[in-house]
Amino acid sequence: MIENFYEYTHDLTEYELSLVPKFVAGFAGKNGKENAITNDTIIARLKERGVTVSSARVRKLINHIRNRGLIDGLLASSRGYFVSTDEEEINKYILSLQSREDAIRVVKEGFEAYLRRLKK
Repeated sequence: MIENFYEYTHDLTEYELSLVPKFVAGFAGKNGKENAITNDTIIARLKERGVTVSSARVRKLINHIRNRGLIDGLLASSRGYFVSTDEEEINKYILSLQSREDAIRVVKEGFEAYLRRLKK
């Protein structure tokens, strides 16, 4: 759970956990960028099956799957989610994650400096 974003980042519910096997099975044929599936498409396909889930909860489900190693190489791009075994593609994704982590750190450090100024 992320502070101030509980509505979106709270732990998966039992119902959402029951969707994990469906997600894992659904990604079985999504190898390569050309087979990427967007968050909106995932939501629409689930809705066709009577399942309602928000885009934030799809991201939370993807995070759960990644954190537990249920699908190796589950990447994301502007084209959607897909599975990759391409080392160069995976390295680029790692660099993208590092860049985002660095950007967040800079913002955090700026707020820490601001807080120190407020305390003076």
